[in-house]
Amino acid sequence: NKLGTVFFPAGTYKITDTLTIVYNDVWQAVNLLGVGSASKLDWRGGNGKTMLYARGISGSGWYSKQYIEKLQFYGNAFTGDPYSNVTAIQLGETPQNVFSGLCNFTVRDCLIRHVTTGITVYYESDEGIISGNYIERFTGYGVYNYEGGGGVWVHNNHISDGSTASVGIYTSLSSGAIEQNIIQGGQISTGVIVAGVGAFRGKAVSVRNNYFESGSGVIPVKDGVTTL
Repeated sequence: NKLGTVFFPAGTYKITDTLTIVYNDVWQAVNLLGVGSASKLDWRGGNGKTMLYARGISGSGWYSKQYIEKLQFYGNAFTGDPYSNVTAIQLGETPQNVFSGLCNFTVRDCLIRHVTTGITVYYESDEGIISGNYIERFTGYGVYNYEGGGGVWVHNNHISDGSTASVGIYTSLSSGAIEQNIIQGGQISTGVIVAGVGAFRGKAVSVRNNYFESGSGVIPVKDGVTTL
């Protein structure tokens, strides 16, 4: 929980409990860096947990621009695997705690496999980039955002091969962009859901130039009711 970068050389790292990072001020950043898919975090910590969990105070990371880059998260939580309800990366504590989010974060060029949810972003995590990730074989959501947050760009991700009724991207961001993602796989029920959960949520989200090979494309939702 200090300034610096944790580097994962090529290899397989058995994770038996959640890796937790807590940011305490606007200047602090702990970065995680691998070499690509060869830097594999292999989950062996049971059901209903998160592999990597980062939270902070209001505005934490504002000047530090923390990143998670070039790592493989293998959750062992797909059909036939030993675990269930495993999230690869969670940013922010809960939807209700507005002071636990992160600012200026980047999750980039990661391979996320065999999970329930790939990346979860909770309010108030702002000014973030989720880019260039490959998320495949998930049972719930590729990228999941609940209760707002603003200025988050989700682009150039490849989300594929979810299980029955899975969703590529679910967001209730107050502002942001979902652009140039590839969402494919015959079991994915919906490509993108933009949900108006709470005041000002889902109000200024741009969805452009995505490729949907299957599923239902884009469904705007307001207060839990599908409008289109």
